[in-house]
Amino acid sequence: KGKGGGKTGDNSDKVKAQDVYNLCRELYWIKFLPNIPEVRVEDYIGAHNLMGKVEEDASQIQGGQVEEISKKWQDLLDKWEEDPEQAKIIEQSICMKKEEFQALFEEWKKGNPSTNAGSLFEPSMAQVRQAVTEYCILPLGSQTIRDLVDTNEDPSKKQDKPAGKSKTPAQVNGMTALFYGASLSGKTMLSHAVSNETGSIFFDLTPTGPAFQDGRYCAPTPIKILLAMVFKVARAWAPAVIYIDKVDAVFCKRKGKNKNPELDKVVKPLKKELLASMKTLEPTDRVLVIGNCHISEEVLKAQEEIQSFFKVCLYFPHPDYASRMLLWTTLVRKAVGPRPVGLQDTDYEILSYMTAKCTSGVIANVVSETLTKRRIRRLNHRPLKADEFLNSLVKYKPVFKEEWQMMKEFSLKVPFGTPGRRKNPDDDKRPSSDEDGKGKKGKKKGKK
Repeated sequence: KGKGGGKTGDNSDKVKAQDVYNLCRELYWIKFLPNIPEVRVEDYIGAHNLMGKVEEDASQIQGGQVEEISKKWQDLLDKWEEDPEQAKIIEQSICMKKEEFQALFEEWKKGNPSTNAGSLFEPSMAQVRQAVTEYCILPLGSQTIRDLVDTNEDPSKKQDKPAGKSKTPAQVNGMTALFYGASLSGKTMLSHAVSNETGSIFFDLTPTGPAFQDGRYCAPTPIKILLAMVFKVARAWAPAVIYIDKVDAVFCKRKGKNKNPELDKVVKPLKKELLASMKTLEPTDRVLVIGNCHISEEVLKAQEEIQSFFKVCLYFPHPDYASRMLLWTTLVRKAVGPRPVGLQDTDYEILSYMTAKCTSGVIANVVSETLTKRRIRRLNHRPLKADEFLNSLVKYKPVFKEEWQMMKEFSLKVPFGTPGRRKNPDDDKRPSSDEDGKGKKGKKKGKK
């Protein structure tokens, strides 16, 4: 143990003594500094949900009606239990026994959510772009905005911790964001866009990525050295983005069939050193950790721990009809270029209806697989038809109801509100010097 501890300390000291440029070059050769595509936030194509407020108001009204009906039925069940004579009258009037009525009531409640659940609707893709800009790009790209935003918990609102070990995970320092949603919903693309928009250096710490496949970083000591190298370069050459795809593998405990011993060799020390490295960050360090995942049963069980690490959770939905129309028209015309496409507006409408519940990445892959270079060259001889996209479209799966329900359940448990506030929000409410002068003049006139 003493020898192992001495080696770890020596290696950590070597990392601290090494030049940042040499560390960066080493990280590049071991594939932790990948080349990312030149994508921007505007490449995440999607329309605004112009009916969002109307849908929210309608769902709140419907939720109120559901609660009113639910209360009346519950009162009926209570009377059924309290008064035997009243129970006989109820059974004769509705021709149903109590057990059958209670089962029917429970089934009805499952299909009719309460007001809190009904008032929530999926964000539009334009809102996702806005949220990524506000919570990731602006604080990371501007040191001034980063200094003005206080993402730590207000000391006055802290509660006294109970004695003994607490099961609640501790909060971490630094900026963190979780992008969750179905596969091919644009999470990785916007992670790259955050780095491109801010001019950040991009690190890839995906536990299933190619950098961990060679077996060099599958032990606690090498991973500790690796995290020390990454965070030293990230702080020295800020802004920096540390990207972790399939972050659910880091925080979720897998048992039985889902257990992967080879992956556990990487995940367990990676999680430990990641939490320790985040504590070394200062409030002014422009280092953003982005985690991507899709929601599963394991993620729902580990949601409390995941939310304690990621201060911002952004849901990437599948596009609605307006966004699908915009995706099809934009991607097809971009691929074809100045040539005549041959598709009519009705063709785009049909394709948009056919790709309901499909993610934006599925539509992009279908367009790129169908419109090959050879097919584009032959557009003048053979115009494009909508049914040509079917051969590629049948290879992909839509977002099924079970997966959507798990993402909805995760979203309902996410605390809504702004994770960062201005340190002095009262400064915005203070009157300007002109208003102060007018107030003083008004007071003097009143005295006269």
